[in-house]
Amino acid sequence: MGRASRAVAEQHHRQLIEAAARLFRERDLGAVSVPDVMGEIGLTRGGFYKHFESKDALVAAAVTQAFREHLDRLDAFSEAHDHDPIATRQAFVDFCLSFAHRDNPGDGCPSAFASGISRTEPGSAPRVAYTEGMRTLLAVLAERTATDEADAAVQRERIICDFSILVGALLLARATAGDCLSEEFLAAARDRLAQ
Repeated sequence: MGRASRAVAEQHHRQLIEAAARLFRERDLGAVSVPDVMGEIGLTRGGFYKHFESKDALVAAAVTQAFREHLDRLDAFSEAHDHDPIATRQAFVDFCLSFAHRDNPGDGCPSAFASGISRTEPGSAPRVAYTEGMRTLLAVLAERTATDEADAAVQRERIICDFSILVGALLLARATAGDCLSEEFLAAARDRLAQ
């Protein structure tokens, strides 16, 4: 394979993962087929197997991509606020509980994968990728948003509780979008996390 062909293949591989990450977050894992993803980048299904051995392998790569995007977002919040943990935490909360995030899951956080991933087998590539991504995200959240000298176990529990509130409120707000209840979920979570 020539250098140009290799570069094109690498570009297609990257586009495939990015398109899958967006589509799976928008529609759910079971609602997106391999031809859907391939068509999104202008390729046919036959080319898929040059990149991945299975849909599960693509899902795992898409999950990893979504977590990478979310970690990059968190790093950008930290940079924008001069690494101030309180301001970084607030920017993260504001993003996660925004109407824009609620209404655009394809560009949002990996929480959109939760329902589909819960239907995969323990030990499967998608489940392993999601669990590893979540562990990393929680660790980075602890690093970027820790504000006191509390015991590491107490900080971890606080991060997990806060993140659970964020994700729960977001999923419920998405499920009730179009009704005022959706806004109530986001507002109540924002208020609780401000305490």
